[in-house]
Amino acid sequence: MGVEITEVNNGLGRFERLATAASVFCAVECAAKPFAIILLPLFGVKLVDSELLELAIIGLVFVLGLGSIAHRFFTRHRSYRPMIVFFAGFAALASAHFVLEEETMAGLAVAIAGAALIAVSQFMNRRVGKDCCEFHAAN
Repeated sequence: MGVEITEVNNGLGRFERLATAASVFCAVECAAKPFAIILLPLFGVKLVDSELLELAIIGLVFVLGLGSIAHRFFTRHRSYRPMIVFFAGFAALASAHFVLEEETMAGLAVAIAGAALIAVSQFMNRRVGKDCCEFHAAN
């Protein structure tokens, strides 16, 4: 059969790329923050250490990441693996922020691991189901 299915809505691809970029940005921000706090004052740059900014980044990552995973889950693959990895990463990130102190080495390590798991869940979400049928293999 020569049936060709093309994706009509390119907006989903942009949304997923935005969610992945936000997840990766969160991981990079968590990893770079201690170095920035130490090095930037040496160059005369003051870093804004805002609790509201941290919560906004965490909230943005949660909304975009969960939205991306949920949409693909309900429309494409029905695999729980990306969702489990996402929630494990978010739980680690939230516990590092609210329970542990991010300034400690343990808190920093948990925050980086959580943000990395969230980013991995986005990549998993795009890969799951690609080999299940002709439609997913083409997209």
